[in-house]
Amino acid sequence: MVDRWIRLAGVVASVLAAALSVGIRDAAPRVHAGSEIGLRIAGYYANPIPPVAGRVFDVALAVVEADSGQPVVEGVITCRARLGSRSLVALSHVQGTRSHCQWQLPRSAAGATLSGSIRVRYAGWSVSRSFGFRLAPPPEQLKVFAGPNFSPPAPQAGGIFQAAVKVRLVDQRGRERELRPRVTSATCRATAGGSALTATKRKVLPEGVICGWLVPRGTAGELLVFVLTVRSEGQTASRTFRLRIR
Repeated sequence: MVDRWIRLAGVVASVLAAALSVGIRDAAPRVHAGSEIGLRIAGYYANPIPPVAGRVFDVALAVVEADSGQPVVEGVITCRARLGSRSLVALSHVQGTRSHCQWQLPRSAAGATLSGSIRVRYAGWSVSRSFGFRLAPPPEQLKVFAGPNFSPPAPQAGGIFQAAVKVRLVDQRGRERELRPRVTSATCRATAGGSALTATKRKVLPEGVICGWLVPRGTAGELLVFVLTVRSEGQTASRTFRLRIR
């Protein structure tokens, strides 16, 4: 009888030990494969190439776990870019299986060298890719032309003065394209003798912009200065004109 109880106790002890062993193994932390094997770059993308001054430049990495090939979509993205000594502000996001960095490039930076990198960190590992490009000029540049049509030919104190200014989008071959008024805006700012004037007319046409002001009495001999600023299709252009008031 005693021997039977001893054998039963031994069986129970073995079962408990096995259960505890299983419980301990199940409770042990699971280490992600990415921290054991590492990461690798499955694809590198840059758009456009070369980057264009005044446009958005996008760089992306497709990162996967080195052992399983599973895409990494929860990594920390670090974006760095410089134009000479100037650092650019970036936006980062994940789209599908790609980690993206985007920069808005200054319109005035055509010909400058852009350098930078994109890095993705995950599970203690990281991969990165550096880049360097010379910025291309935009295919078309917004241009405010000199030599407007004035009505009357010179501003007169106490009268209405209008200026019709030619504005076009010009490509690298000098070919001109008319404005699209629905996506174009303009501001007409003017001063007479240093005092600001209120615009009486501001109209955007396919061929350009018309601005008008009432010139105050008593300003004969003063200088009328007006600045036309035009925004169209992601670009901005301005020009300053100076005339003597009669």
